[in-house]
Amino acid sequence: MPLLDLPLSELLEYRSAASAPHDLAAFWREALAAAEASAVEPVVTRYEPDAYGALAAYNVVFSGADGDPINAWYLRPTEAGDTPLACRVTFIGYGGGRDLPAAH
Repeated sequence: MPLLDLPLSELLEYRSAASAPHDLAAFWREALAAAEASAVEPVVTRYEPDAYGALAAYNVVFSGADGDPINAWYLRPTEAGDTPLACRVTFIGYGGGRDLPAAH
């Protein structure tokens, strides 16, 4: 749950005094092009199949900025098979670590 220092009504109306740098659009175009150029196919590997019972846990490695590998967990009910399901994505943030699958 995010922590906010303004009531929602004020937060919805808030506008920063900061202005975007003149080259912001170019920066993001170049950054996204570089990320796309260095991206590799994600690798999905089953993690400890016998450890989580009805929960299938997978280690996922995908490309981040400059092609750096990002590790994530992909969890789903084993009985669901290949059936599409709703999902929740959690971004832990800088240095938070992903812990073990059961922590999620």
